[in-house]
Amino acid sequence: MNILLQQNPCNADLIQKPKLLTILSSFDSLPDCAGVPISIGCATTGRSRASIYRDIHAGRIEAFKINASTRLRVGSLRKILAATSLI
Repeated sequence: MNILLQQNPCNADLIQKPKLLTILSSFDSLPDCAGVPISIGCATTGRSRASIYRDIHAGRIEAFKINASTRLRVGSLRKILAATSLI
């Protein structure tokens, strides 16, 4: 079994879509205002899609729509990562 799937089953999207792996590998160089797919949010935070959506509805993660696709602000994800790394 792939190491990404062992760490988080939500990462199955990353295995099937190589473009997402490219985005994930360049995450540190993206500006805070950039938008990434929810699967990238799952991979970077280690949370499930449902948890990401709960964070969006609670206002902890800023999201926006492009057509039917929900995108997450990179800056919001970095704030979540910084808050969880302090614990």
